[in-house]
Amino acid sequence: MTDTTDRSNKIQVNDIHSEGGDVTLQKFVSNPDPNIEAAKRARDRYLHRLARACNILPLDVFELGSHKHKMQLDDVYIDLHVMNRPVDEESKQMERHAFDDARRAKAVTVHEVMAREKHLVLLGEAGSGKSSALASLALRLASAHLGQTALEPWHRNSIPLLIRLRDMAPYVRFASAKDKLTKDDRQVLRQAFWTHLERQLADYEAAEYEVLLKDALVGGDVVLLLDGLDEMAANNRQAVRWFVDVLLESYPFQQVIISCRTRSFDNHLFEGFDQATVAPLTEAQIRGFVTAWYETQKGRGFSGAEVKERIADFQQALNDPDMLKLADTPILLTQMAVAHQKDTTLPNQRVMLYDKVVDLLMQRWGLFRGLTIPGELEEKLRDKRIMRLILERIAYMAHDRQASGQSKEGDLTAKELIELLETRQMLDSRHLAVEMLDFVDQRAAILVGRGGGERQSRFPQRYGFPHRTFQEYLAGCHLMSGGDRSRLRKVRQRAAEGNFWQMALELGSEEIYHVKRSFESLLLPLAYELVPESGFPSSEAGWRAVLWSGLMARLVGTAELARQAEGEDGDPTYLDRLRHQLSALMAQ
Repeated sequence: MTDTTDRSNKIQVNDIHSEGGDVTLQKFVSNPDPNIEAAKRARDRYLHRLARACNILPLDVFELGSHKHKMQLDDVYIDLHVMNRPVDEESKQMERHAFDDARRAKAVTVHEVMAREKHLVLLGEAGSGKSSALASLALRLASAHLGQTALEPWHRNSIPLLIRLRDMAPYVRFASAKDKLTKDDRQVLRQAFWTHLERQLADYEAAEYEVLLKDALVGGDVVLLLDGLDEMAANNRQAVRWFVDVLLESYPFQQVIISCRTRSFDNHLFEGFDQATVAPLTEAQIRGFVTAWYETQKGRGFSGAEVKERIADFQQALNDPDMLKLADTPILLTQMAVAHQKDTTLPNQRVMLYDKVVDLLMQRWGLFRGLTIPGELEEKLRDKRIMRLILERIAYMAHDRQASGQSKEGDLTAKELIELLETRQMLDSRHLAVEMLDFVDQRAAILVGRGGGERQSRFPQRYGFPHRTFQEYLAGCHLMSGGDRSRLRKVRQRAAEGNFWQMALELGSEEIYHVKRSFESLLLPLAYELVPESGFPSSEAGWRAVLWSGLMARLVGTAELARQAEGEDGDPTYLDRLRHQLSALMAQ
């Protein structure tokens, strides 16, 4: 037998011929197309760069210390749950009913919903993890193609294509006012898609991948992920619908998934798309995140013993129901983890934690990635003193509205906020006030927009705080701010309105004692004034003021009060007066 060819690994075809008893093995060798080989290498570069970009957890701004290990998304990612939804008996097929029955019976994850739906809008509140869910899916698909993880059956050969919709705004906004697209309009939108892809491929040093990417698009092997519909201006969201329509007409995508803040979504725009809403984190998810946060740093900044100690400390802090409730969204849980890591423990005083989380969220406002911010507003946003003053004033106004029954949730309208922000004590400019609301609507942090949508006005219908805790804390800080006369006037006014303000007063008092550490000059003069020097209060408001003075006294402690009574600014009769009047109150 004669082998008439070399033994190259590039053999593609084998033919065996037999003539006169001699067997000849012929091996035909074909040289690969260098352009295709270059495109394949470019594809791998694209997938590597995409995976790296999706795996970034943007924590640099928080200065976590000298630890060299960079936290990544897949180190701590929580497979989020979706909220239950009613079943539409008439429009859904039987198999969809079965899926919803399972959803009611057990928690259904975002991952499972993504596996199920061909066209999906993923909804959620600010900071609920929508963008991270899309990034995690893109990361998994890219890693699978690179042989780093197994490719799940439901994704076959899917190539992930992640587009942040705010990047498309300059190219598609022309279509906002269109009632109907012309042939030329559709071509412009298709070209906008490719212009963006070409730029992205160039950024990833993968321009040669374009030819194979076109094949994947035509072959239906692409999962299109469109992140941040809510980050588009409200009057541009119709353009996104046209953009998606044109893409669906042009390519048979395996899936199209869009993320959007709940309040910004208009059902009429994306008819035919299924919807899933991200649920708040469960206790198990929160505790799992805490463990993962430190376990991933074992040997890379922390010893095994340190990791064990820190996890135990954090988990113990979460036994406090208020702490656990505060951690029910990924953004707030991450801020708590950052605060814990920087200070080795969560503060044993709640206001110290609230102060740190507010500070971290204000730092997040200083991240302007992908946003165009007027220079004057940027300067204001970077000024923590001004931002803290603004947040406290907004919280105080919101708490006042809720106390008076004007707003069930304590939210403020855009008009009310603009009127507040444009005052001299705040931004001193109506233009900056409007720009501030635009910014808040795009950057979820401690103040978030609610309501609104494509058919609404430019701004959300109302603004508020992601947790009542923040509203009460910041309102309390404002309540206890200002000079002695101002504090006394505000506290007496609120005491006359009932018990609604008591928690805010407690938090404001704790802020003075634990954070500002100025109770001698800021807290005690107020406590002294709230207790009559003789006799008893003549009104319910007066008795409530005595009770609130008692809360301040408990915070400071009797030993410290006795010591202060001997000082130049102390009140030697305060403790006796307080005890006498509290006893009378309890006897009523």
